[in-house]
Amino acid sequence: MGYGVIYVAHNPRDGNTVFKVGKTERSAAERMVELSADTSNLGTYQALAYFVVTDIDTAETACHQRLSRYRVQRNREFFDLPLARLLRIVREETLRFKANDFVPTIEHEEVPPQLAPAEKLRAARAQQKAREAAWEAALRDSKVTAKKWSEEIRDRAKRAARELSDVDIAQWDISECFETEKKPVPLCKVTVYAKFRSQPVLLDFRGLSGKRYGSLDLSHAVGEPKVTGVISGSSFVEWQEPDDGRVGEVLITIHVDHMGPQHPERVPIPKLCVQANRLRYDDYKCSFKAYSAERNYSDPYEAFEVFLDTVVANVRDVQYDIRSETGTYKGRRKIRDASKFKMGALKND
Repeated sequence: MGYGVIYVAHNPRDGNTVFKVGKTERSAAERMVELSADTSNLGTYQALAYFVVTDIDTAETACHQRLSRYRVQRNREFFDLPLARLLRIVREETLRFKANDFVPTIEHEEVPPQLAPAEKLRAARAQQKAREAAWEAALRDSKVTAKKWSEEIRDRAKRAARELSDVDIAQWDISECFETEKKPVPLCKVTVYAKFRSQPVLLDFRGLSGKRYGSLDLSHAVGEPKVTGVISGSSFVEWQEPDDGRVGEVLITIHVDHMGPQHPERVPIPKLCVQANRLRYDDYKCSFKAYSAERNYSDPYEAFEVFLDTVVANVRDVQYDIRSETGTYKGRRKIRDASKFKMGALKND
């Protein structure tokens, strides 16, 4: 851990979209001279940008993890992507390590004239009103941006669904509405399924049904569901249905992040979130359990690329007969779940 510089360097011989992201404890200019003088490198390196950080090792690791999907070679610090996107990503990842600004010492402090209490109150109210107006304007702008992003994502999702229409293990669910709420709104979800060579195993399910919990989807139930108890007007229901082969799901959501007008210092900003859920059957709780990984993005193009890459990684190989009954334990049927689901760039670090 130590102060240093995270730099973005370019060598024209590497091409227009290949850049090096590295670290140095010296100046960026000294590092460029050193890189250019290395006999294994051809051409001259130029530092296009650099960021002074408090922890160069952790900051560089964060940048490389975020950029891993653009890496040219596994063992080298070169990445192939547009410069504007690269700079935004590096700036976002180094922000939490940003070094303090240098502030010169001031010998004499000028004391401003004191305002009368009534003037102070008027000034405070005017400042508060200005902050609230700025917050409302930021909220309107964020909603416009979020709507624009949602339309772009939906268009790309529809094109991808058409191009991958022959992939019968992927079910696309693309939303047609947009609501600018604080909570995330799903724009697109792809559910990945396995196939069967043998008869699907019957899975046991449990659930609550009633005014508080709503009704259960029993459309795939085999036989008559059993009501095993009632409490406060809600019924405990048990039933069986054939395994549908679900493996996992990838979804992309959007929302405007803010804490409300009572916190004008928290500026509303639109956020895209890509989430992957690995779905495993839990034979103890008699339900599917989701193991999730997610990441937020401020660029609709990057977000959709990560979303689509995660989908492609999981439909590339077809899985068969992923669940089977392996016996009983204390009167409970044991179900082995051998499904695999890749999280890709969303994997929790």
